[in-house]
Amino acid sequence: MKNLVYKGLHKLNKKEEKKLDVLTKEYFEKIKLVLKDLKSIQVDINTHHTEGKRKRYDLSIKAIAPSNILRTQVDEWDLSKTAHKGFKKIIKEAQHKVKYSGRKVKSGWKLKGLLKKTGLFGK
Repeated sequence: MKNLVYKGLHKLNKKEEKKLDVLTKEYFEKIKLVLKDLKSIQVDINTHHTEGKRKRYDLSIKAIAPSNILRTQVDEWDLSKTAHKGFKKIIKEAQHKVKYSGRKVKSGWKLKGLLKKTGLFGK
């Protein structure tokens, strides 16, 4: 997909690459449900402790939409767990941005003054 940009894939083997690609495509559709104008997702993968038996995965995700740019960074010992954590954080942040973006804030004292002028609130 053109909308998915990966950096650092050379640090993963083919099996890990495929797993990350499947998860990214799956979560791209889920994030698009929340952010209607989502343009692209950038995934930057980095590995640490490669000399030992296991690798530690450091994942930075950036969801780009004209209205918002959302970023998150997670690290974990398991690649799929890392990806799930990162994408769930992006979805949660996107839901928060969408929930509060269209809201009008009215302060109580302005509303009270307006009601007094109209006679709906006591003198």
